[in-house]
Amino acid sequence: DEESKIVMAVGPLTGSGVPCSGRMNMSFLSSWSKGYSIIDAHMGGHIGPQIKYAGYDAVIIEGKSATPV
Repeated sequence: DEESKIVMAVGPLTGSGVPCSGRMNMSFLSSWSKGYSIIDAHMGGHIGPQIKYAGYDAVIIEGKSATPV
């Protein structure tokens, strides 16, 4: 849904070198279930620290593209 937001967020210790602190969380409202189910995913890898090194704690994606992508 174009009104739904996708939130990618990192924790305060992400990228600090503390063990297991390089995780990232991605949350959004489900558009296919009845009601307002929250979908929550956790992932590791390089994207969490890269978001933190860029100076952000969260990236929020919202809206709709003007053209198909």
